[in-house]
Amino acid sequence: MVWTKQRDGLIIVAALVGLMLAREASAGGYEAEVRKDGPVAWWRFQEPGAAVADAIGKHPGTRHGNVTFEAGPAAIGGRAACFDGKTAYIEVPHHAEFALATISVEFWFRSTQPWKDLQWPGSATLITKATAGASSGDWTLNAASNRPGENEGRVVASCGPVGGGPDVNSVSPGGMNDGRWHHLVWTRAADGGNRLFLDGRLVDEADDCGGRIVNDRSLQIGGDPHQNGRFFQGSIAEVAIYGAGLSPDRVRAHALAGGLKVTADIATEPQVKALETLSLTGDAGLTWELHRNERGWVLGRILVHGKPLEVPASGGILCLRQTRTGAVRWLPAQKVDRHGPASARLTGEAVVEGVTLRFTSEITLNAGLPAARWTTEVSVDRDLEGWEIGLAPWDRPASDWRCWLYPFAGNSKSVAIAPLRFCGVPAALVYRPDLSLVALFGIDPASDYLNPNNWTGKTAFHFQSHKTPPEFRFGGGRLLPGVRHRIPLHIIVSDAGAFPAAVSGVVRSWIKLNDYRVEPLHVRAPAEALALFVAGRRESRMWQPGKGYQIQDAWPVIYLPESPINAYLDYLLYEQTGDRLWRDRAFQIMDFVKGAQHGDLAEPRFGAVESHYDLRDRVFSSTDRGGNPGLKPDMNAFAARYTLLLWQKVKQQEGLDRRDWYETGVRLADWVVRQQRPDGGLPQVVGPDAARNAVSVVSGRALVALPVVRRITGEARFDPFLARHEQFVRRQVEDRLWFTGAHTDLPPQDFESDSVWQVVEYWLNRYESTRQRDALDHAEANALLAFLMICPKQLSWVANPTQTCHAEQQHYLQYSNYCYNNTKIACLHRLAGFTKNELYRQLCDRIVQCGFWCQEPAGPWMGSIYERMSDPWLGVSTEVNSKGTRYMSELAVDLNLQLIELGFARVRPAAAGRR
Repeated sequence: MVWTKQRDGLIIVAALVGLMLAREASAGGYEAEVRKDGPVAWWRFQEPGAAVADAIGKHPGTRHGNVTFEAGPAAIGGRAACFDGKTAYIEVPHHAEFALATISVEFWFRSTQPWKDLQWPGSATLITKATAGASSGDWTLNAASNRPGENEGRVVASCGPVGGGPDVNSVSPGGMNDGRWHHLVWTRAADGGNRLFLDGRLVDEADDCGGRIVNDRSLQIGGDPHQNGRFFQGSIAEVAIYGAGLSPDRVRAHALAGGLKVTADIATEPQVKALETLSLTGDAGLTWELHRNERGWVLGRILVHGKPLEVPASGGILCLRQTRTGAVRWLPAQKVDRHGPASARLTGEAVVEGVTLRFTSEITLNAGLPAARWTTEVSVDRDLEGWEIGLAPWDRPASDWRCWLYPFAGNSKSVAIAPLRFCGVPAALVYRPDLSLVALFGIDPASDYLNPNNWTGKTAFHFQSHKTPPEFRFGGGRLLPGVRHRIPLHIIVSDAGAFPAAVSGVVRSWIKLNDYRVEPLHVRAPAEALALFVAGRRESRMWQPGKGYQIQDAWPVIYLPESPINAYLDYLLYEQTGDRLWRDRAFQIMDFVKGAQHGDLAEPRFGAVESHYDLRDRVFSSTDRGGNPGLKPDMNAFAARYTLLLWQKVKQQEGLDRRDWYETGVRLADWVVRQQRPDGGLPQVVGPDAARNAVSVVSGRALVALPVVRRITGEARFDPFLARHEQFVRRQVEDRLWFTGAHTDLPPQDFESDSVWQVVEYWLNRYESTRQRDALDHAEANALLAFLMICPKQLSWVANPTQTCHAEQQHYLQYSNYCYNNTKIACLHRLAGFTKNELYRQLCDRIVQCGFWCQEPAGPWMGSIYERMSDPWLGVSTEVNSKGTRYMSELAVDLNLQLIELGFARVRPAAAGRR
């Protein structure tokens, strides 16, 4: 250090030295922060010449065209690569270390290049590993616009997993081509979660549903001549690739070390000052603070046991949304009237495009429950075109949330449904990913909430984590005078912090809040229904001698994994009636399954059975209904269960040891166990599509079946599978409210209700054998989650019964009642016994009678079961009261086997006909 005698000079030199030391410290700080996270590669552009060194040492790149170097971000103190926007780019050869399903890409950039072209290919390529076509297993970060002529100056991160839908985009705010240095991080998790961070802050999220994004093409920086990508004009610095997802805290640490000022969270940003607070306080831990600011009275914030759900809402009580432009106008209330410690009424009005809009909003915290009733009425004096009403419990989302709304969304970061067609309880579960806070936000079911014949039929629901709060939208773009726009909403919250308590808490509160009742239904007695089934099954045209039962009238196949349960049911009929016809059929079915099993020890399919036998083409196939080709582990486990149960039953009843059946069942189970994935789950399908093979699903049939296999065989080798699969269900299914994979003709990510009941059955079996309270808690929580999936009432525009019906699957919105390869009826019956909760017994009785309502009472199809109760949304037909196709296998077996096993009905020998 050099000191001068002149005072001013001393100050100048000291200042310069201090700045130099600060820069060195900052540069060292940035390098230290990056190295903490262990990048796979890190290009810092420090060396002259054609080679571009990797600071980690393994992956050098090569300059092409006019790539020069300049100083990088000042606080880092390094260098940057400059690209001319014409021919310049840097290329890094592919390496196995870049074959990442979970990845983070980080760099700094600055540019004044116009970015107005749409993705793909955008205005410029920043960094890419793109391949031709959508869903081709690739990713790219481009400078672009997401609408022609507007929203310019954005960075778009695009990801296209193999076998997915269209590529998924995460988009930054506009104006990023302002000539300043910006820090960007894109992360992608193996389950499909995409996050885009700009200058240390999360700016967008997307979900590509998981799958393979790996390819073997080289990586380009600044241009993409291989896929006709545009060339970047500007500078890029500090490019790093990580084999893990950088957390928001780590992204922020890197940005701070690079010299940016980043607030920790939106919650720490200055809030609109509340001039007055009116606190509504309930007696179950819920508080709602209404705030008055300079604009008027606003929603403020909701707290549960003192913990706020979100940052305070400061915009107003409700919002108006312009449907053409997306513009939002929040309306505050001018007046508030308190009605006791837990209730208040807010009123306000505004002039919108010359139309006077008036509203009232009543908020009441419910006694004894962590729940609020929030009822809003809106009126206009003239037509208000192009605007809709938006109601959300908060207006400035700061925290990470997920949404569950059957059958459209499960563990979802983004939801947009317009018009909304609720299939179950009209409410969305929104929750923190760790379930520390859970809110059930919905419509009062006493209202005619989604009637397509009135204004409520235009209801919509929107949500996006960090961006859009859970919001119901009403009116569909036209508010009419003389129409009573009355919107009764409920908010129920829990801070229990774990799956069983949180889900059970909010659903039980919903049931109490709405005084839920099961409407009685009587079609026929169980004994009469079983007699109809037996008589019809005996003469059924769906019986194929020597093979088994055709699954339904519309699909001429024998579904092989369901053949053993058909055989098991027929043998029970033989036990009750003595009619050898049923025994003969059971034996024919099992011998056909045994002959269909893959028997070559040398091939991976050894022990498995294909999905079906095509009666027209006379071939075995696993292309279910024309799609999702490949063997189905969960279905093979189902076959193993009933194969071994039948073997055991025949041996006990007759002393006949069909060892060949026993070996068939064990080989099926062993094949299933071999398919278990590292996370403990099973793939829904093992076939030619590698991306689908890589997705683990709940596999509830296997979860229930393998303990049966273990008990019958006594083989301890099945124990490790069960322990790992239970942990998978706890962590990846229940803790994410993410039940998938039951319908094997659908993609593995499809969200559905039937697999929930399979998990309920597993936990009930555990509780019955161990009496561990945790098992019963899990069983009940799953059953209550499934309760949210069933319709709570008779829909006014449907004549057929709708209460207790549910959407069969995500992409088939018919209202069904049946138990698809699960024991839903038995589960409800057992829950009633274990918990003494009468509601479960009532639900059980109603669902049984709905099954009888779908039963064909006479004619050539007597005893078969229709696939649906109704089609309220015209999702699969042109008539809301349509019933669809008939089943003699599957749906009919699922119902009648439970009637027999529960002792609800017994077949009299006379009902069997000839002997």
